[in-house]
Amino acid sequence: VWDSRDGHLLITLGHPDTVNDVEFSPDGQQILTRNRDDGKAWIWNAANGSMLATLQDPSSNIRTARFSPDGRSIITANKENEVRIWNSSDGTLMGSLQGHTANVWDARFSEDSQHIVTASLDSTARVWQLVTLADIDKLLGH
Repeated sequence: VWDSRDGHLLITLGHPDTVNDVEFSPDGQQILTRNRDDGKAWIWNAANGSMLATLQDPSSNIRTARFSPDGRSIITANKENEVRIWNSSDGTLMGSLQGHTANVWDARFSEDSQHIVTASLDSTARVWQLVTLADIDKLLGH
């Protein structure tokens, strides 16, 4: 992690493998990293670089990992047609979204953190409600 004002190194995360993606939480207090091949994502303390939690997806291929805009949740999408929702404070699994019939390549939260949209190789995008995990819309035609 580098200081954007002067370019000095602030901390180094002790990531155990290749880093395919990284992002700050909305409040800047945490950092989320992901390794595509081992089914893991990590939550780090942005101030001191300590590892806070490991998100272990049973799939061996996480395609995306993202914080919700309110910072309370994290989504991971995998090659096994599934999206998982995690608690960002402790890394516990909160639920999963199932319904795609092919690899899920991306997942994003709505700005109000109440919905998730997923994109899949099954030629659909789906809209889900976070609280109920219900599939509320299926976008066809791609």
